[in-house]
Amino acid sequence: MSNLKETGKLLYGYADKDGNLHYDFELCLLTIRGKMNTLNILLSEYPNLDELPETERFTIERAVTLSETLRVGGQKLTVDEILNLASEEFTILLDAEMNLRKKRSEPTQ
Repeated sequence: MSNLKETGKLLYGYADKDGNLHYDFELCLLTIRGKMNTLNILLSEYPNLDELPETERFTIERAVTLSETLRVGGQKLTVDEILNLASEEFTILLDAEMNLRKKRSEPTQ
């Protein structure tokens, strides 16, 4: 697996448990193992996911995926920490994820 990553900066930052703000993030592609982990989390922690409105379901699914692929200030974030980021941060992270996928699918020269 390539170590292709997407990096960027959060707008408002993530405050760790000590109150330190971190802005730099790194995203990697979801691995098969990561996908299995996300499915296990979704099944165990969100058993009624299919009953939620589509936008809420999408947000939870993306947050769970980001919990496997995202590092902020070198730290892995939990699903709850991701869901507690400002909504603008979520948009930045989804855009970065799409850029990473695009890079990965482009032929190398």
